[in-house]
Amino acid sequence: MFRASEKLLQKLEAETTTESRLPADHRAFLDAAIAGDLDKVKQLLAKGVQVDVREDFAPTEYYEQSGQTALMYAAVGGHVEVVRVLLKAGANVNAIDKMRSREYGGEKSALHYAAQQPNVAVVEELLNAGADVNALTKNIQNRGYTPLIYALQRGHRDIAQLLIKRGTNLTSKVGKKQAMSPLCAVLDSREDVPDETVRDLFLMLLDAKADPNSTGDANQTALFGLAGTDCDNPNNLSVEIANVLLEKLLKAGAKPDWMEKFESRPLESALIRKNPGAVQLLLKAGADVNQLYKRGTALDIVERDIQLCEENVKNLKSGPKHEDPKRAETVNKAIATHEGKLQRCQEIEEILRKAGAKKKSEL
Repeated sequence: MFRASEKLLQKLEAETTTESRLPADHRAFLDAAIAGDLDKVKQLLAKGVQVDVREDFAPTEYYEQSGQTALMYAAVGGHVEVVRVLLKAGANVNAIDKMRSREYGGEKSALHYAAQQPNVAVVEELLNAGADVNALTKNIQNRGYTPLIYALQRGHRDIAQLLIKRGTNLTSKVGKKQAMSPLCAVLDSREDVPDETVRDLFLMLLDAKADPNSTGDANQTALFGLAGTDCDNPNNLSVEIANVLLEKLLKAGAKPDWMEKFESRPLESALIRKNPGAVQLLLKAGADVNQLYKRGTALDIVERDIQLCEENVKNLKSGPKHEDPKRAETVNKAIATHEGKLQRCQEIEEILRKAGAKKKSEL
């Protein structure tokens, strides 16, 4: 994890202010762009305020972005008429904000800001004005985000379609620079993005010939996210949709034995989450059933998991009976969860054995 040095903290503290020191008309200009006050923006431009005046402070914490222009503010607010006026006045469409945090991403352009909101017209205005569709942010992983990534993570299908039509990057490289995989970004979307939207965006990217082996953090492809879908977590993508997408991704050419930064593979992710459907699909696509992991082969792993699940169920059932209805319900839910895990592990064991799986001691 990135940790700022004491020297950097001192430097940031010295540079950070808790209130704007801009001239009053500059402050009013930026505030008008934020609010979408078209008349005020026009009035201040006519008065001589420079169109690319920049924000001068971080409102809440040291590591927020700063240096935003009025165009960035209008874009993220979805204020299309203000965006048009600012562009006509000569606003730099490809200006970038000042990076305050490598962890959360800096050096965003107005198009990055626009992709975070649902108004397609704002994005179209910026593209027509020459916005770089493949502009990259910076972050601690040195894997930049294009505007498409922001649209995908927020479930903005129409904006994503427009960016694809305009030639956005669909791999994990922009020139020689590392970029976030669009396929991985879809799976990393916000929790308020419906599963059906995630599915549709993912299929849209595959139809557009997105690179099935493009990578995200830790050099993982989208296979890892799909195979590692948590069957017991309601906040995760549903396992039914995840396995449908997994099959489509494999058919599109995703490598079933891809090795990520920490030497894990998609099959191990499926084993960890006890996802029999994903195990079946990966083996059918050619994943090595006897690949050695830190805990042994796939068969070693699942047999140990079966043992643990059996122990958990036994311990819960043999525990004291609770008179408190809520406590009793909690225990019963835990038993059901572990019984479900046990059933899936047993199903995985059968799949592995049919595929010729062996223990490490048998190799």
